Amino acid sequence: MRISPGERGEYNFDLVAEVQGREQVVYYFVLTHSLEDVDTKQNPSSAALH
Repeated sequence: MRISPGERGEYNFDLVAEVQGREQVVYYFVLTHSLEDVDTKQNPSSAALH
């Protein structure tokens, strides 16, 4: 499944989460982005993984 970037390069977490589950989406996001790119305000659950 391809995940297409949305506006400002952000991903459509809601849509993808329905398909794959939010935890997997966050994990994918962390794997494909440097930690500096992770915005804990937009993605609070990412902080819990670290």
